[in-house]
Amino acid sequence: MRKKKIVNRKYITTQKLIRLEEFQEIVGFLNRVYEEEGELIAVFQIEHMIILPNDNHRFRKQLEQMIGNRIGILNVDNRYVVRRIKEKTNQKETT
Repeated sequence: MRKKKIVNRKYITTQKLIRLEEFQEIVGFLNRVYEEEGELIAVFQIEHMIILPNDNHRFRKQLEQMIGNRIGILNVDNRYVVRRIKEKTNQKETT
């Protein structure tokens, strides 16, 4: 993990940049996705930005459609699996 000051057109942040190790997953609310120096960066509400391969336009599109949702990104043999995580509700039904 490294902490890097990222400066681009709109944002200045000191979030931690990380790459997912094999079979590592990150879960959180996705804030935005952007490209920097040929890599795809997924920014979560937590204090992490995930560096992802930027070789698949469909993968980036999939992430962009999930902005604002709670998601998980899992690295499996250097293939990234994205899933939307539904919130559990603990409310009981009343009749």
